[in-house]
Parts: sequence; structure tokens; C-alpha cells
Amino acid sequence: MATLARTRTAGRGVNRGTRLAVGLAQWGIALLTLALVLFPTWPIIYQSFLRQPLYEANQALTLSNYPRVLTNPAIWKVIGNTGIFMVGSTLLGTAVGILFAVLLTRTNLPGRGIFASLVTIPYYVSALILAFAWRVMYGPQGFITVAVGRMGLPTWNLYSMGGLIVVSALYFMPLTYLYCSSSLRLADPQLENAARISGARPLRVLTAITIPLIRPAMLYSLLLTLVSGIELLSIPLVLGVPNNIDVLSTFLYRTAIQSGTTDYGTLAVVALMVVVFVTVLVRMQSELTKQERRFVSVSGKISRGRLLSLGVWRWPLAIVVGAIVFLLIVVPLAGIILQAFTPFLSPLVNPLKSLSFDNFREALEFQT
Repeated sequence: MATLARTRTAGRGVNRGTRLAVGLAQWGIALLTLALVLFPTWPIIYQSFLRQPLYEANQALTLSNYPRVLTNPAIWKVIGNTGIFMVGSTLLGTAVGILFAVLLTRTNLPGRGIFASLVTIPYYVSALILAFAWRVMYGPQGFITVAVGRMGLPTWNLYSMGGLIVVSALYFMPLTYLYCSSSLRLADPQLENAARISGARPLRVLTAITIPLIRPAMLYSLLLTLVSGIELLSIPLVLGVPNNIDVLSTFLYRTAIQSGTTDYGTLAVVALMVVVFVTVLVRMQSELTKQERRFVSVSGKISRGRLLSLGVWRWPLAIVVGAIVFLLIVVPLAGIILQAFTPFLSPLVNPLKSLSFDNFREALEFQT
């Protein structure tokens, strides 16, 4: 009995020690996270109450920056552009990503293995390269645009809000595709099999069982795209600024870098607005996905379910998907690669006759 009592006492001591260590570790991580978040944010908050740069001496606090920003029509136009850009690129990129995830993971679409490798390329080549690639081929003086114009066909303006939305949606689309395709592979196929046994048609199984199973992944990728969209700089800078289309990221860049006299107060207030908006979206993402996960059924390992037969639509859909991948991904990237080996790229001159390494030589010999 004495031995048992000593064992219980020792066990309680170990449990108390473990709980204390875990508690200290949690508090330490919380304080470290708070410091990492507040340390870079605090100068922005402080600068928003100053008219002059915060590093100058004899500063006086003021609230004038906030009403000056909130009553500025130009800034509200930028905010409106940002909203249109974010919502448009998010909805389009998410819809295309979900469509590709379903077609390439759950159907018998021909060539789905090749398509699955190609649709993720835009996210890996960086948004800046993607924007330049589209400008080379589809810009006002781009190879495809000039060729289409010479045939007497109408052309579109890449330097527009529509152009920004399409290219940004293409950049964000792989996020949705990767999240949703992974969820589809992990989803328990027994639910779909049970629906088929009960007599449900393939399309009914897809809409009533398959897509609801990946709803958390859809929601997570949608909110992640929204958060990423508000801070995306390269695509709006390359394609929007030439036509005076500003979003918050390019407004901050031009105010801080390109303007002759930087308005630090305005810059800080607008930057703080972005921080607050992103924080709200991240919090929404956490809460909504937490609620959605309660209704998800996934298996512990990947188990392959029966593929949905597309029937007579199998090859027509493969042609449509192939055309989208070819025109939106392969052509722009092939164009920028070809541009690297030619002094200029134009349908008026055969680029294969002017191939050289001069551009590489100039880049390697460039003096900063």
C-alpha cells in the first residue's frame, strides 16, 4: 500500500510538472507570436498618427491623417478597384480550380495526367513572370494580339481590369486545384458508391456527394485567394499601372517608391487598412473552416473510387480543357522563352530566323 501511495504521489508530481511545462511553452509561443506580429506593425500604427516620417525629431501626434484618407475620392476609387479585382480574380480562379480538380481527379477525362501537371505551373513560375509572359503574347503589341489584329479580328485590351482579373485568376487557380484535388483523393468513396448503388445518376452523385465533401477545401482556398489578392503587386503593377488602374498594393508601391515626395501619413493609414482587412479575412477563414470540418468524411488513406464516366462529353471536354491549358498557360510561357532568344518577337518576322544568345550575353554583362 505504501508503495502504491508513493507511485500515485510521484505520478501526480509528474503530471503537474508536465502541465506546467506545457503551459509555459504555450505562453512562450503566444508571446513570441505576439512580438513577431506587433513588432513590424507598431511602426505603421505609430506613423499613422504622424505627418512627418517617424524617424524625424520633434514629432507631434495628430489624427488628421485618418479623415484625410477617408475623405479622399482617389483612395476610395483605389479601394473600389481593389474590391473588383479581388472578387473577380477570386471567383474566377476558384471556379476554374474546382472544375479542374473534379475533372482531373474524379472523371475519366482523357489526358488528365498531363493536364494535372500543367495546371499547377502558373503558381510555380511566380506572378511576375506570368504577367510578363502574358504581356509578350497578349499585350497591345503582343505576338498573338498583332497576329489576330492583322486578320481583321477584334482584339482585347490586356491592360484593363478584365486583363488583371484573368491573369490573376490563372495565377491563383492552382491553389484551389491543389486543395480540392487533395480533398477529393482523401474523401471516402464509400459515400459515392452508396449513392450509385441507390440509383443516383453520375451527375447527381457529383453535385450531391462529391462537391459537398470538398466544401471546406473550397472555402479555405477561396479565403486564401482573397487574402493573397489584396497583397498581390506584380500583376497589377505590370498590367494595370500602364493604363492607370491602381489597386491598394500598387498605390502603396507608387506612393512609397515612385512619388517624389512621400506622404508617410497617408501611406501608413492605407497600409494599416490592408493589415486590418487581411486580419479579418484570416480570422474568418479560421472560424468558417473550423465549422465546415465537422461535416467532412475523409478516409485515413487514399482510396481510389470509381471514376465518373463523362460519356459522349468525354472527348469534347478534353478538347475544351486542352484549349484552355494551351492558350492560357503553354502559349504565354512558350512566348516568354522564345522572347529570350530573339531581339524582338513579332508575327511579321519569323522568330526562328533570328534566334541568338545576345539577350543572355547582355544580361550576364549588365553592370548595375
